[in-house]
Amino acid sequence: MKCNTIFGLIAGYVGLNSRNKLSSILYLIITTNIYSIIIEFMTIKKNKLQYKNYQYIFILFPLCRNVFWFYTCYVGLCYIKPYLNFIIKNISKGESSRICLLNFILFSVIITIFNSSAFDAFHSNSIFILSINYYYGAHIKKNGIFLEKFSKLTLILISLFCHLLTLLFIYLNDLNNEKKKINII
Repeated sequence: MKCNTIFGLIAGYVGLNSRNKLSSILYLIITTNIYSIIIEFMTIKKNKLQYKNYQYIFILFPLCRNVFWFYTCYVGLCYIKPYLNFIIKNISKGESSRICLLNFILFSVIITIFNSSAFDAFHSNSIFILSINYYYGAHIKKNGIFLEKFSKLTLILISLFCHLLTLLFIYLNDLNNEKKKINII
């Protein structure tokens, strides 16, 4: 799921100063619908499936069915993007950095430690996390990367610290999952 994060960052970096055109969103929706219909009918024909009438109607609306989760999230991001761009353009660098830090703490650290079904909306496949990654990319575009002043050694040490922190979170997540298994039994 790391590619989703990278895509969100790139979309934010590129999309900060771009105009949000309804025609591009409609083109994306129409294209995806056409491919969805073709794939569904090929599947029906190949597997000789019997669909009810209402199921044919659902084939026409993959966005509503959340068949393609990334497509659904990206279309949602297209609607949220003007508001995120407005926020990032109208706040100071310090406020934007604090929002990035708060997002990191809340949605990377805390959710990883307390991995439960209560946080399913913040899963890496959600529009919410895609929007946060978009915000990070837009922040980098507007304010530059704050690591430019550090030496290479400092960046290597920060990288090692992040890897160790990731290992700690994976361990805590596994420990949390083991607790859940014990409680279920």
